[in-house]
Amino acid sequence: MEKIINGICEELVKTQIVSKQDVPIYQYGLKMLLLKVVYIASFIIYALLVGALKETILFLITYSLLRSYSGGYHASSILKCYIVSLSTVISNSVLCKVSITGNLFKADIVLLILSSIFIFLFSPVDNHEKQLDNLEKKVYGYRAKICVVCCFTLFIVFNMLNITQTMAIAVNNAVVLESVMMILGMKKNLR
Repeated sequence: MEKIINGICEELVKTQIVSKQDVPIYQYGLKMLLLKVVYIASFIIYALLVGALKETILFLITYSLLRSYSGGYHASSILKCYIVSLSTVISNSVLCKVSITGNLFKADIVLLILSSIFIFLFSPVDNHEKQLDNLEKKVYGYRAKICVVCCFTLFIVFNMLNITQTMAIAVNNAVVLESVMMILGMKKNLR
């Protein structure tokens, strides 16, 4: 991966799109972009293998939106980040399968309500890498609340339309798992 990134950056410098002094910034950005592509591709492959593509895509969209504004736990390495991310995707697909049988659906509703309240009260959770100032906290908190309301609305709509229960559960899982990540982030911040 480093060879690809360095090759792209060399070409950007050669064509004078990027100055030599900005190369480390572009290397970092390209690395993050490539990692995102690898993460998402592996999540999609996993979803195809377990027959949960729609639920995984909806989960990734709602979870990513919530996560970007609510914050929470951040792993200390790229590998740990991938493992945690993959664990959330696997948890989503398992919970969609288990909840659809009716075993957990009532618990899903209770967890959605409690998690929504938690996100409303405590978002955003910053971390040692990115401390938020008061204005950022206000803006991110407001956006997190909008995301939660949208998720809650989607959950209700999917249930009312009876399109597919698993789609409603995927949205629910995004809210619940994000609140868990916030709790883990708060705990990590106390250290």
